[in-house]
Amino acid sequence: MGRTNLVHYHFLQSPWSYLGFDRLLEVASRHGVAVRHVPLLPSDIFPATGGTPLNKRHTSRQSYRLLELERWSREFGVPLVLHPHHFPVDDRLAASCVIAARDMGLPVDGLVRAMLAAIWAEERDLADPETLAALIEGIGLSARDVLAKAQDTETSQTLAEDTTSAIALGVFGAPTYVLNGERFWGQDRIEALDKALSAL
Repeated sequence: MGRTNLVHYHFLQSPWSYLGFDRLLEVASRHGVAVRHVPLLPSDIFPATGGTPLNKRHTSRQSYRLLELERWSREFGVPLVLHPHHFPVDDRLAASCVIAARDMGLPVDGLVRAMLAAIWAEERDLADPETLAALIEGIGLSARDVLAKAQDTETSQTLAEDTTSAIALGVFGAPTYVLNGERFWGQDRIEALDKALSAL
């Protein structure tokens, strides 16, 4: 296999990003491909791409979302709290922590997993710096170093640049997996992503 570029665009407060995360890593690992994690903010992506915030969607859409979440949670045995206490949440600092750790050359698979699970399995507050520090330390990284890097202007600029690049690629929701420029939107497209990787 030649050089393969697999990018995982996600919202840390997306239950779909949470439900697909471990399956994404399993598929990538099986094909020997590294995943680049790029957190985005729905508050930035939705207005730019015609998306509608959850609380402004019709009740039929909201109720069907819950039905599908229950189905996928059962299908893959992934524990999911349908109405977590801390959702929606201001996840800007959390996203900045992922970017900081990533750009420091640190492993971030575990950090992204921990942050997704914090909302959807553990009902923790992802906007709370102490919660973030505990999650960072919990995977063996330095909370002091990551949080300091997360709050500098360079990281804010990277978040803005990542958002601009994602929109230019056609990313409008999360998770979106981009394999060598080809988009796969939604955790229910991981099988298609797996087939695409097999064809390389």
